Amino acid sequence: MRPGDKISEYCAKEYLLQDLYPVEQAVNKLNIARTEGQFDALVSFAFNLGIDRLKKSTLLKVICGGGSKNQIKREFKKWVYAGGKKLKGLERRREWEARRFFE
Repeated sequence: MRPGDKISEYCAKEYLLQDLYPVEQAVNKLNIARTEGQFDALVSFAFNLGIDRLKKSTLLKVICGGGSKNQIKREFKKWVYAGGKKLKGLERRREWEARRFFE
């Protein structure tokens, strides 16, 4: 694929599923997601930032340590910077992940 190439919606979904599969497997190996909401939130986080960042994060330490709902939400919301700038898109994504984690 090159910039400007077009694909069908079906192909786009297939590419996404292929990209998500190893992230889903890695999150499963952590053995911390107890609900679908937790799994979805952690996969979204790891897909965006990388599984290694999740593994080394304070977010994971707080979850594994039985942190409170507020502590866990606060940890999600720390990850909203790119290139030293706070980005609205990342704020929205982390807000969704923080909410989804508790659904």
